[in-house]
Amino acid sequence: RNKTMAPKRGRNRSPSPDPEGIFAGMVVFMVGTGVQRRRLQIWKQKLVQMGAVIEEDRLTKKVTHVLAMNPEALLEKFGKQLVTHFRGVSW
Repeated sequence: RNKTMAPKRGRNRSPSPDPEGIFAGMVVFMVGTGVQRRRLQIWKQKLVQMGAVIEEDRLTKKVTHVLAMNPEALLEKFGKQLVTHFRGVSW
């Protein structure tokens, strides 16, 4: 007997971004220090799927949220001087 299976979803395929998703309007810069590359990639995909925009290259005025694994990663990436200018820092 031959059973018909639903086609497998491609590994690199992801749903289209939702412009009205829960993270719509967010521009995110992610500090990758301390995060496995694949995990960081998945987090970015999920954020985009839910409406966020990822700023890949540098911290710009458009960035609304900075995500880091821990305070040390944030300090390592930006230094104490710049981190003191962030508002709403949550550890």
